Amino acid sequence: MILVVNKMSRTSQGNTMSQQEIIREALRKVLAPSYTPEQLNLSFLDAKSYLDSLKQSDPELAEELRKRSGYSEFIEVLNAFVDEKSISSKLTTEIYTSIRRSTHSTSKAKAIVVANSDKHRNITQILVSPGSKRHGDVPYVKISTSDWGKIKVVNSTKSEYITDGNSR
Repeated sequence: MILVVNKMSRTSQGNTMSQQEIIREALRKVLAPSYTPEQLNLSFLDAKSYLDSLKQSDPELAEELRKRSGYSEFIEVLNAFVDEKSISSKLTTEIYTSIRRSTHSTSKAKAIVVANSDKHRNITQILVSPGSKRHGDVPYVKISTSDWGKIKVVNSTKSEYITDGNSR
């Protein structure tokens, strides 16, 4: 499995080693005891910086944007994963069925509905929210599973995020 953390330019320190370490440790707490970030081939990315680098006419600025994006490191992780698993010819199964808006009327969140035809896959939906009044305008990711329920990954303090009391 590969876990990609995107939009790193939106973090307080950008896509830096120190910011990556902060996120890695937060994920370690959320993933324990089932996984460690290292087991999930964690990769930090800023896709927008990479796409901006492709449009940039100044070669130095384009190179800076590419470095900031983490794209090269992501490709290294992806290639190592494919080599390790020998799966280059097996990637024919649909990963998700649709991307839709949240069912809450005021939400700006987008949900990826996961094709879950294999009994070994337990993630049914991944919802990415830029924040909402309902939860204190704090961005979060909600992972819905068929066996663990819902898990939220929130990048804030406990006092900033407003919970309904059922969040893990």
